[in-house]
Amino acid sequence: MIPDNHPGIVFVPPLRVVLQRAEQEKGAPLVEAEVIELCNKAMCMTVPFSAGVEMVHELGYVDVVPEDCWKDWQRHRRQINGEPEPGLWTWLRGLFK
Repeated sequence: MIPDNHPGIVFVPPLRVVLQRAEQEKGAPLVEAEVIELCNKAMCMTVPFSAGVEMVHELGYVDVVPEDCWKDWQRHRRQINGEPEPGLWTWLRGLFK
């Protein structure tokens, strides 16, 4: 178990918000290089682990993981757009062939 006072890093605003806003401004999906650049330039701060957990509860989602931002952003985009996960979609299509 992680102690409450253990430091954690949070992005302000959340990476998901930064990337979603960038896509809206662009009017098209971001490419991998754009996502990585935005994640590398995003502002973050150190907070106690317990405060980071509280932020997740307030947001209602876990933010984009910066170490794997491209892949994780694709997952977030599917959630935002109400699309099913690829594995589930493939399985569902197979039921109706």
